[in-house]
Amino acid sequence: MPDNLVLWLLLVVPIAAQVPLLWFMMDRIEIDEAPDVTGADIWGGEDDDGAAYRRELGDSGPATARSESATDGTLRCRNCGTENEPAYRYCQGCARRL
Repeated sequence: MPDNLVLWLLLVVPIAAQVPLLWFMMDRIEIDEAPDVTGADIWGGEDDDGAAYRRELGDSGPATARSESATDGTLRCRNCGTENEPAYRYCQGCARRL
């Protein structure tokens, strides 16, 4: 009989005590199957083919960075657009090679 009591005290009682708590929590949590917003709304894309992103890249590409660095003495990162001093070999903002 003592073995049976130990089994009850160590396994059955703690698990049984958690069942009402789980039931309470499951009752309070709502599971929503569909998101309220689409991926385009989250990422700000007005079109699916990425044309706006490519237009942005065209305005801040390598030629733009070279012309700006010639005028003010700084290098602009091609990846993130951070201005870096000419002595730097890696970008301060994204750590990519300049």
